[in-house]
Amino acid sequence: MKKILSYIFILIILTGAFGLTSTVAATEPIGDCIKDGKTTQTTEADCTGSWLPPDSRYHLLSPLPCDLGDGCVNNKLVTFDPINAEGENSKLGEYLNIMIRIFIGICAVLAVMMIVVGGLEYMTSDLLSSKEQGRQRITGAIFGLILALGSWTLLNQINPDLLNTDLKSLKTAEVTVTLEEPIQSDSGTPPGATSKCQAGVVKTQISMFACSDIVNNINAMLTAAKNTGINITGGGYRSVEEQKQLRIKNCKGDYLDENAPCSPPTALPGFSNHNHGKAFDLRCDGVSIQTRDNKCFVWLKNNASKYGLANLASEPWHWSIDGK
Repeated sequence: MKKILSYIFILIILTGAFGLTSTVAATEPIGDCIKDGKTTQTTEADCTGSWLPPDSRYHLLSPLPCDLGDGCVNNKLVTFDPINAEGENSKLGEYLNIMIRIFIGICAVLAVMMIVVGGLEYMTSDLLSSKEQGRQRITGAIFGLILALGSWTLLNQINPDLLNTDLKSLKTAEVTVTLEEPIQSDSGTPPGATSKCQAGVVKTQISMFACSDIVNNINAMLTAAKNTGINITGGGYRSVEEQKQLRIKNCKGDYLDENAPCSPPTALPGFSNHNHGKAFDLRCDGVSIQTRDNKCFVWLKNNASKYGLANLASEPWHWSIDGK
């Protein structure tokens, strides 16, 4: 059992030694904008003065010994850049490459030493138990050496870059994050009659717009929820023009073809329940309902149908007269 644990420990060390580090950078990095002696944090596009890019160097958790150079303070390496000003490999990358080779060499030396010790034990002892122990020592040393060299060989065959830790080849990864559309809080004058709400769109008791045909049900639902300690608010009315702009944004500019690919799915202008006060994006205690274990969602799931509302399966916050 001890031998197996030692082999696992060696494998973990090898895996850690060959691991690579990557960085994720935003599409528009935030840097320092200097203007009129004042420094503010902003993007390069929004800066009207002198813009300094953000610090892209790595800051080590524990300093390493070093000679004079970039990032070296009092013979201690505290920061480093994967590529220096001359475009050469960083000192840390060279350090890691040397450490990998030294580690493999140490494994080989220790293996030879254990083979010699096991051989002497096997040859100089007359006891069968000692001979068996010597044989096991030799076997274990050979297996450990094969494990170390085999790991290096395997990684080199898969991709030689896995063993190259100079960090020069690292590329900046760009991550695109799609944020949820902001939930509207209806304000201003109700729009009145629409093509699918002839009675007119009016305000509910929380200033959320709803079609007159269902406004009493909405008010009753909000009151019932409040009486049980559930604070539901929100909005959702969207004009036909706003629906058109949203369709252009989500459907690569197409707001006429109902079969055009959209992400997320977006109804044609005039065909969304939002345009007629019949769909609502709801909040719980002022925060958008994002999960199905949210207390407001649970309450709505159990009670909203009594008031004529259904949920859109893909959006926990969206409730309408037909679940669309």
